Amino acid sequence: KVMSEVVTLKKRAEPYIALPDEATRERWNNLLKSAFLHRRKMLRVNFNGTKWKAALEKSGVDPTLRAEALEWKDWTALWQSSL
Repeated sequence: KVMSEVVTLKKRAEPYIALPDEATRERWNNLLKSAFLHRRKMLRVNFNGTKWKAALEKSGVDPTLRAEALEWKDWTALWQSSL
């Protein structure tokens, strides 16, 4: 027997994080790449020595979390702290 499921994705009316231009999108992608650089490492390790370290400290996000454990409120706080 085969079991299967269907996933339906719906586009949000308003994005969690607005990326109005190409420079902002590149910066967001850089944040994501840095956060997920070493998948099983904590954020404080992945951001150590990068421009995102100060944003992490300022954001109030727990630096011992891994990137995959962050919720949208954490990503938003991290992003807002970097601006």
